[in-house]
Amino acid sequence: MGFMRLAGWSRFPAEAWVLLILGLTLASGWIGVRWTLQTRHTAVVVASVAEVRSGPNLSYPANFTIPEGRRILVLDEQEPIQGWLEIGVPQEGLKGWVPDSSVDVL
Repeated sequence: MGFMRLAGWSRFPAEAWVLLILGLTLASGWIGVRWTLQTRHTAVVVASVAEVRSGPNLSYPANFTIPEGRRILVLDEQEPIQGWLEIGVPQEGLKGWVPDSSVDVL
C-alpha cells in the first residue's frame, strides 16, 4: 500500500481497481481467443472422398466421409503420428483423423 501512496494511486477507490483488473482480464481473454482462431489452419479435401477415422491410423473405424473440395479445419498434427491430421467440420460438429495426403493445408 505504501508504493501505491507514493505513486499517487491511493486516490482511486478499490472498486476502480477491481474494474480495471476485470477489464484487463477480459481484454486479454478476447485477444487469446482471436489469436487461437486465426492460427487455426484451414484445409481443403483433395481426395475424391476422405474417410474420417476415430483415430490416427487405418485400424480405427471410419466414422464419416467428406467429399472433395470441402473446407475443413486442422485441429492437431501429432508429430509421432506422421501422416495423419486431426480435422474438424465445425458446421456439422464433427471431428476425426484423416491421412495428410487426403487434404491440402491452405
